[in-house]
Amino acid sequence: MADEKTVETKVTKAEAKAKTTPKPKAEKKADQPSPKQETAPKGEAKPKAAEAKPKAAEAKPKEEAKPKAAEAKPKEEAKPKAAEAKPKGEAKPKAAEAKPKGEAKPKAEKVEIVEGEIEKEAKAEEKRAPRIKPVLTQELKWAIKVRTERKAHEPEFRRQEWFRYRRLEKTGYRKPRGMHSKMRMHWKYRPSVVRIGFRGPKVARGLHPSGFKEVLVHNELALAGIDPKTQAIRIGHSVGGRKRQKIQEKADELGIRVLNRW
Repeated sequence: MADEKTVETKVTKAEAKAKTTPKPKAEKKADQPSPKQETAPKGEAKPKAAEAKPKAAEAKPKEEAKPKAAEAKPKEEAKPKAAEAKPKGEAKPKAAEAKPKGEAKPKAEKVEIVEGEIEKEAKAEEKRAPRIKPVLTQELKWAIKVRTERKAHEPEFRRQEWFRYRRLEKTGYRKPRGMHSKMRMHWKYRPSVVRIGFRGPKVARGLHPSGFKEVLVHNELALAGIDPKTQAIRIGHSVGGRKRQKIQEKADELGIRVLNRW
């Protein structure tokens, strides 16, 4: 028994030594070639790559399949078949034959004719007789001319401080009455005030720019006492369309000018 124990202890000691003792690395290096040594033999494979190049060169004759593609071009000569197929699609004459069925063009021509007639009527209305003009004396013509020239140079009369208050923008003229009003005192930097010097010739006052005297009308009966040579009518805004049409027709019969014709 004692001998067996001594053998076991020796075995365990030997195993412990084997575990603790490092393995010799030099042997591994000796066994395994260095990377430099490994690359060197790999470089020896280059002749193999060089040998492979002839294979690629040999493969070039394979590219001689292009004549096959060239030979395939005659296959593209199937286009005549497509050209031959065109007679199959000879449905276009049918579409041309279908046009007589949809004979809508004559209708369009009728519409165009109607529109042309309307345009002719409109042009005929535009080519109406010229507007009736008043019979004016030489003095009256001169007075109207002077009035228009003065009106062109006349300032715009506005209420005092209309530019300061928005509520006064649309109001008409008002005489300034303030004790310290610069506009009332006619200071130069203030707007002009209405004065008698801006008045036009007395003969032309109250006349329409054409030279007619305006007469307000609301019915046909008011046309009886109007002189068509010096007077023209203006239909009231409250008159309806039907009555307005009758007044205009009656005025045309009498040769009276309507200033606010529809």
